[in-house]
Amino acid sequence: MPGHGRSGRRQSCAGAPREPDALAELTSQQRQIVRLASDGLTDREIGDRLFLSPRTVSSHLYRSFPKLGVASRHQLRDVIARAGTSTAAHESTAGETLV
Repeated sequence: MPGHGRSGRRQSCAGAPREPDALAELTSQQRQIVRLASDGLTDREIGDRLFLSPRTVSSHLYRSFPKLGVASRHQLRDVIARAGTSTAAHESTAGETLV
């Protein structure tokens, strides 16, 4: 069956990170690894913190990049920043009451 095993969705261009909710597509471990990588930690440093091998960390990043629409670690900081801004904006409007 064509496309079986894939999401069937078109991936965004590697140069254009997706919208902030792209982090929701990641597993909790992938989100944790992506956040640490965006802080500048190496695969070895992330692995040491999370008790994973550097190769496992690299594999998680490799699988996360297409979901986030990025091609390098340097672009992760922008994705994380947008996700934080979106979350903060959502939380501030969620607490408002209409009169």
